[in-house]
Amino acid sequence: MALSLLPGAPAFVPLATERLTLRPFRPDDAETLHRLVNDWAVVRMLSRLPFPYPRALADEWIASTARQIDDGTGFALAITGQEDGQEMLIGCVGLRLDLKPRAGMLGYWIGRRFWGHGVATEAASRLCRWALANLDLDRLEAHVADDNPASSAVLTRIGFRTVGTGREPFLARGGEIPVVR
Repeated sequence: MALSLLPGAPAFVPLATERLTLRPFRPDDAETLHRLVNDWAVVRMLSRLPFPYPRALADEWIASTARQIDDGTGFALAITGQEDGQEMLIGCVGLRLDLKPRAGMLGYWIGRRFWGHGVATEAASRLCRWALANLDLDRLEAHVADDNPASSAVLTRIGFRTVGTGREPFLARGGEIPVVR
């Protein structure tokens, strides 16, 4: 079951920050997406991705993101910036939406080349502000591998607080690992 935009809310359009644009993925993003995410340092922190990350999976996943936006079950958005006047793909930020308990699960990843520049904080903050203003959600949630202090810091900076710990399966790591919620 899908969540809906709040009555009177505008249809989704790309979201802008001072440095970034968050927009739906396009088929021509697949090659760069594959190059950025097919990196052990990136994918080991993502619970749902395999490693190595097959190139064909990038195409399939991008097609699925358009369906999620269309049916209101999620928003997986390309994080883009500018370099020498050209748009460049930096990473991904998204929300998986759940009717019960009316929650959005935040996720994000940034290509290694762009780490340490506040991109995840800027992108996640912008998407969360939009979601809380435009979606009928009671809360936003996230979980992070307990060996990922950089991601924990992002969540703290944008106002998330720790509510517990647990274990989650991480496909690339081949089993469950400790997470902070």
